[in-house]
Amino acid sequence: MRTKVSLLFISLFALGACITNSEVGVYPRDDTRETPTPPPSPTSSDAGTDAAETGQPDIHPVARAANRLAAGARSTCATTSTDGVVCWGDNSSGQLGNGTNIRACPDGYVCPVQGLDIGVDAVFGGGLAHCALTKDSLVYCWGDTVFQQSGDGVYTHHVTYSPRKMPELANASTVGVGLYFQCALTDGQSTKCYGLNNPGAVGTKTVEGGGSGDPVEVSGMGRQGRKLAAAQSGYFACAVTTVGALKCWGSNAHGQLGNGTYDKVQEATTVKGLEANVTAVAAGTDHACAVVSGDVKCWGRNDKWQLGSGEIEDRLTPDTVPGLSGVVALTAGRAHTCALTRKGAVFCWGDYGGPAISATPVKVIAENVTEITAGTSHTCALYFDNRLLCWGSNDYGQLGPFAGRAAELP
Repeated sequence: MRTKVSLLFISLFALGACITNSEVGVYPRDDTRETPTPPPSPTSSDAGTDAAETGQPDIHPVARAANRLAAGARSTCATTSTDGVVCWGDNSSGQLGNGTNIRACPDGYVCPVQGLDIGVDAVFGGGLAHCALTKDSLVYCWGDTVFQQSGDGVYTHHVTYSPRKMPELANASTVGVGLYFQCALTDGQSTKCYGLNNPGAVGTKTVEGGGSGDPVEVSGMGRQGRKLAAAQSGYFACAVTTVGALKCWGSNAHGQLGNGTYDKVQEATTVKGLEANVTAVAAGTDHACAVVSGDVKCWGRNDKWQLGSGEIEDRLTPDTVPGLSGVVALTAGRAHTCALTRKGAVFCWGDYGGPAISATPVKVIAENVTEITAGTSHTCALYFDNRLLCWGSNDYGQLGPFAGRAAELP
């Protein structure tokens, strides 16, 4: 059954601007194409006033609503009040999980995922796929998620249009979805990945034929995994260990592994300077950020100021994002990053869908947000009262009926 919600018709947006202004601050887009749906003003009725000024208690969003939202590159999914899953946006690779690859969920609608109407505990997304974790720790995935060996021994990726049970990921606690690969924490902090391994995304040198159709242990992790992030439309992943260190593996063309080099790594390697006190991590297409004792550090690609430091050069090691504290969660896309504070405020930087590109954090929402998620060039925020707000690119309908104005999730 489809749930129709009123839709605010907005302009469409596409990325690709070349920014040449070297002055630190806010930069206009050098782009003649239509602009994205902007986020609200922090003083609007959707955002309210700053929680710090009202004396409102901390929201602690990670505990309140962990993984109710999940953005793919150009699609978005969310869990419902009945513990099912609905999705909207791009369906060219079956990302909506409705049994087809056609645009079967028109603008203004959210559509249910086949067979996942109850019992879902969390949802995950990235690239061209989504996965759901059930309350009994089973993992189901759909979209471009299947990696199979052909007759000549070479592994290739395949599409599944409906949720496919992943028995090899039983007893999972979290899932990371990258581009043509997935990872999970299973069986008590064991980190396993499967899929395309050409850039080292699976995290082991032992697989042959370009990848693995079955999950393999990530070398160098042991049974230490606590939190996990796979690159949004990219080929690397990171995991927070049980002692608070951060380890990454895979593609490193822009220094996104944070080890001071551009060399790809096929095993988990500790990010320089992040041996302890890491509580959260987000992986964009070619950059990454981590929460360290409430502050934010970023590294990797920085062509659109997605590292938030005010500089535009790539960084091979973590650099502190100025002006942020009390951060509890992060999300990252192709060219932007957003942070969620313990007061429920949202700050974004880079090409985040605002009126201009920002080299440093900008407050987008003042309070009451419990979770955030980012696709390649769009972002969604979930309020404590079950309203959802999305902004940014909407060329595939990935903002759904939540474009530019908060509306209630089913």
